Amino acid sequence: MFNLSLLQFKIVDISRKNHSKLEEKIESELISGSITNCIKNIDDNIDRLIDKITEMQNEVNSLGSTLSVLENAINSIAAAIEKLTN
Repeated sequence: MFNLSLLQFKIVDISRKNHSKLEEKIESELISGSITNCIKNIDDNIDRLIDKITEMQNEVNSLGSTLSVLENAINSIAAAIEKLTN
């Protein structure tokens, strides 16, 4: 009877250790996934801001210059490069 109790105790102990390791792994994966999603959302928002800034700069350029088409093209290219490097 004593051996059976000892065996049951060891099984419970091993089960707790495995459960603890599993919880740590799940928590780590959750944090890692959350950080990845957060970074992607930040990157998407920065891209949207760059697009809006470019759009507004192009509007300003077209109001006051005869070379506005060229300025707008340069501005759009610069914005595309900025979005690729952020």
